[in-house]
Amino acid sequence: MEGENQQSFLTYFISEMVTRNPNLEEDIGNYLQRIGWGIAAGEIYPLELQIDLELGSFDEESKQKVGQAISRYRNGDLPGAVTSICGIIDRITQKIFDENGIADHAGASFVDKVVKSLATKEADFKTQIGVVITDEGERQRTWQSHKKSITYTANVLGAYRRNASDAYGQLTMTSPQLVQDAIDKSLYILRCLSLNS
Repeated sequence: MEGENQQSFLTYFISEMVTRNPNLEEDIGNYLQRIGWGIAAGEIYPLELQIDLELGSFDEESKQKVGQAISRYRNGDLPGAVTSICGIIDRITQKIFDENGIADHAGASFVDKVVKSLATKEADFKTQIGVVITDEGERQRTWQSHKKSITYTANVLGAYRRNASDAYGQLTMTSPQLVQDAIDKSLYILRCLSLNS
């Protein structure tokens, strides 16, 4: 049995096991996540589908770094995956600081890097939402809400970076769910910082 036949057989086999014993889904899901697959409602799926759909507007280096985080995740290096995904935010914010003449990227906290970078996107954001939100007051309130959501997301991601990564020379164990959450939060921030009018 080769290639597609192996994959089809394995997919069917796992689905059948979970159908016969639903209690296995969580354990099997944990093993599948290590090799880049997930399971939901008894069906397995490649995790790349979820990630690839969100990477379309990112530059090649960001896509490569997300791939590096996923690779570390698959290899069981969960703290390394968190470090990698947070490193993407550092790289993008450094680029935004440089392009906009914002000083002291190295001295800024993780959250400050995100917030200062986001501030450079205010006009683009308001231009885009201005198509549907024509009232200036509502546009401003929407921008403030957007800014808060990014700030809160950056706070959570910064906490993950400090406590669940190997960024500070210590290997901290973490969970696959926390890594997925870190990836989701990083992609959300990256999408917002990649905004162009």
